[in-house]
Amino acid sequence: MLMKPIPTVTVNVANINMLAVFVESAKFKFDMGRAYPGCKSAGCIGGHAAALWPEIRTEVPMLGYTWNTKRLAKKLGITLEQERRLCFPYSGDTEEMRERINRADAVQALRRLALTGVVDWGSKQANEIGAFDSDSDD
Repeated sequence: MLMKPIPTVTVNVANINMLAVFVESAKFKFDMGRAYPGCKSAGCIGGHAAALWPEIRTEVPMLGYTWNTKRLAKKLGITLEQERRLCFPYSGDTEEMRERINRADAVQALRRLALTGVVDWGSKQANEIGAFDSDSDD
């Protein structure tokens, strides 16, 4: 049985770097812990992207807007799985874990993505059960 080749994804370096600069310099509070639809906040990476690029927004009646995952993935030239790992970086996906990510961590992860095509949270990368690496504060 022949296997279909896995499609190669070419990241959009210009858009990823544009988002990194926007996250780094935006006056919005940065908050990965409150990344949920209708938060009326540009606090997380997805929210900053929605503030930067109105075309990726999804309106939430009476609450504001959030981002459309497919449109964001396409804008950045990444897969939906990469978009999920970028916007919800921990496999445990708990608010407490995401709150430990600060603006500088997010900018660094975006710049790594632009350089390597890989979503890499560095020392804050979670393992398969959602726990922190040995670099944790524990």
